[in-house]
Amino acid sequence: MVFLNKTLRQLRARYILKSCLAQKSQNLIQLSQAHAVQAFHNAYHKSLSYRQYIHAKGLSTKDIHDFMSFQKHVPISSKETVYHDCQMIADELWGKKSFSPQSLLLSSGTSGQFAFGLSTIEELKKNAILLEVFLDHYFQIFRQKTLIINCLSVVELPSIYATVVKVGPRVDSLVYVLGNIAPHFDQIIIIGDNYFLKNAIEECLFKGIALEKLKIHLILGGAYLAENLREHLNKVLLANAKEDGNRRGQILSSMGISEFGLNIFFESQETIALRKLAQNSSMLRELLFDPTYPDYLPMFLNYLPQLFLVEEIDQNVVVTNTNQDASLLLVRYNTYDKARILSYDFLKGILQKIVLPAGKKIEDYLPAFHSPLILMYGRGDYFNLDEEKIYPEQIQDLLFQNLEMASQITGYFRLSDGSRGPQLDIQLKKAIAPSSSLEEKFQKQIQSFNQNLRVSLHFYQDFPYGMELDYQHKFKYF
Repeated sequence: MVFLNKTLRQLRARYILKSCLAQKSQNLIQLSQAHAVQAFHNAYHKSLSYRQYIHAKGLSTKDIHDFMSFQKHVPISSKETVYHDCQMIADELWGKKSFSPQSLLLSSGTSGQFAFGLSTIEELKKNAILLEVFLDHYFQIFRQKTLIINCLSVVELPSIYATVVKVGPRVDSLVYVLGNIAPHFDQIIIIGDNYFLKNAIEECLFKGIALEKLKIHLILGGAYLAENLREHLNKVLLANAKEDGNRRGQILSSMGISEFGLNIFFESQETIALRKLAQNSSMLRELLFDPTYPDYLPMFLNYLPQLFLVEEIDQNVVVTNTNQDASLLLVRYNTYDKARILSYDFLKGILQKIVLPAGKKIEDYLPAFHSPLILMYGRGDYFNLDEEKIYPEQIQDLLFQNLEMASQITGYFRLSDGSRGPQLDIQLKKAIAPSSSLEEKFQKQIQSFNQNLRVSLHFYQDFPYGMELDYQHKFKYF
């Protein structure tokens, strides 16, 4: 019975994947737009709070009959408009006898206000199947003996094809699993926070774990991924390898939004290749980027238009959940993440204008699912230095340029106005002591970017900011 269940799920997963890959870009967008109109009417009829919100705006369902009227009339919602009265939401949802959510996912609360997403058992089953579709597409888990190490604190990752061990954000547990259990598998997929995995992988190397003998993939999330950090992690994973061979794993980033789910936007080998190409090509950056956006390399992400309508409104990411059976009906929800959205066909046109590296073709840089490309900047917050904007993402990229220096820091830093001028405080790892020579190296690295920032290195335990570091809170860089 278990074998039959696995076989049927594999067939279903492959059918879903084939269907996703076969969709044409224009059809995907039109389908997403049509589903968004349906989602509005669904939310209006099912949700009293949303109906009141729409009435307060002087609208009725008669005003929304196609996507053009949807764009023109449907108001933008947000955390403030949806979650301002959590008691009303609770009464509305849990007041229904048939409502029994299996999962509630809280946001980080960094803004001072929490939001949450809900999933029923049926939704979780669908999400599990979709997760298996992606894991097989990227990592061939149907054919390779796979160990998934879940370093997230609150998220469950069920799979009937892989062995899943949940260690949470614990370095000692990860060290143990990689040293004693992982060698018995063809491949290992580790899922966790960017800086937790950076520091944990470095600790594994320090403890003598033969990482180069394991095929390790990383799925990162929770923060912006500097391209130099990706390269740093690749070097650490293969530090003692004589050659890469087939042991080089993939390092992918995923972006979730608590209100919608764990994995909304995601990288692929194509988007990573395109991002690296943009990093080294001023011509491509000029064609892709808009100078009114933040001045750093954004994340290059995809999504599935079959599941969400994603709009770019005033540079903000606005999402509509088009799942008609969703527990929490969110329509035109402003995430306040800054992004630029490029259609598949527009991106293809751009790639036709540039000279690609030798041996490369346009398809190597186009999303496999024919979905739009999201140039994701995140919140775009910055530190104001003499009317110059200093973005944390710029500092991150600088700090990970050098393997030796990157291995001595946790990744956390703080920009501030110090007593002697603008200051960059950097937290060292537990085993590293600050010294004038080390500080000079970091100062030189930072001055290549900005002459006015003064670097100050701190013992791990003396770092004056964020000493609640447990990789479960978003760190504030200024």
